Amino acid sequence: MSIFKDKEFKTRLLLTLVGVPLTGVAVAFFNVSGFGVDPFTLMVQGIDNLLPVSYGLTYVIISAVELMVILFLGRSFIGIGTIINMFLLGYINQYTSSLLRFLFNEELLYVRIIFLIVGIVLQGFCLAMYFTGDLGVSTHDAMSLIPPKKIPKIKFSYCRIISDAFCTVVGIICGGTFGIGTIIAAFAIGPLVSLIRRNLTDRLRPSLVQTK
Repeated sequence: MSIFKDKEFKTRLLLTLVGVPLTGVAVAFFNVSGFGVDPFTLMVQGIDNLLPVSYGLTYVIISAVELMVILFLGRSFIGIGTIINMFLLGYINQYTSSLLRFLFNEELLYVRIIFLIVGIVLQGFCLAMYFTGDLGVSTHDAMSLIPPKKIPKIKFSYCRIISDAFCTVVGIICGGTFGIGTIIAAFAIGPLVSLIRRNLTDRLRPSLVQTK
């Protein structure tokens, strides 16, 4: 197929196929740090406490509900990245968390701090990668990307903070693991993603640079 001969498409596909699965690894580092979990995971975790199913299945259910909203408001954000995110990310997170706990003593403070830093920074890079790839994003991420696309004056970083704050409130109400890391993530990930895209990942796509 001619589309696979396009150099920029190959770059987009690589950014998506690497960025999306690694997001699950990033969230696992965050979770194992013991400083709370990221806002979306907090909401999934909280709702999972109320459902008699596995965490991975709860993730799929919540993503499916959000997908229904996106089908009406922003279908362009649905793609291969969305499918990978919906059906694999919860399980990647679950099994990577188990592996990290097996390999490291997460009770040591310096290990927990390293895991927290790795989790936040890696998540920022992963989100920037597959946002730039633009071959589908997670349903949660789409909720923050739709408003800026429809109204350019609205900044993604602000939408992300509002979205993460909402997830945090729901997660706390439902009994998720809240901590200082959750607050840091809620205010840091949006601006971090914007910074990485502007200075790194978007530069991998010449067409994006030329239109800015």
